[in-house]
Amino acid sequence: MPPTPYHRRFQKQVPSQAPNLTEKLIALRFGSEQYAIPMRQVQSVLNNFTAYGALETGQSLVMHNQGIVTLIDSATLFLSQQAIAPSQFLVICLLESGELLGIPTPEMPTILEADLSKLATLPMGYRQGHLSPAIEKLIPVPDGSVVFYINVERLLPISAY
Repeated sequence: MPPTPYHRRFQKQVPSQAPNLTEKLIALRFGSEQYAIPMRQVQSVLNNFTAYGALETGQSLVMHNQGIVTLIDSATLFLSQQAIAPSQFLVICLLESGELLGIPTPEMPTILEADLSKLATLPMGYRQGHLSPAIEKLIPVPDGSVVFYINVERLLPISAY
């Protein structure tokens, strides 16, 4: 019997596409703008809270069963100059330092899934305006709008002791 040429059944392998790097985010709406924070840092969402000890910076404290939460003043953080409605919800985030941080929001937060490969860096010309250092990137969403990505770790100002 003459030898037959050997052909591999799967000789040509199509290179696999890199998987989409998606992350679930919690979306917050303030006025006409939308912001998102990583879901992995969100501990809970409260719909009933009382703030204590307001500082000149707008920060205050909230007691929660997990401990004491530093509440930021969302009016100083976010871009919209429209009057922000009274906050009915509080998103509690856990920082890498172990500190709890609360972000008050007038509307119930929603879940957003974002493709991390499509995050766009904010241009330097835009960053030179009055912009919180916590707002780092833009997330394009399917409806054609954008969501501002927030680095929760940069929400509190660094203070020297």
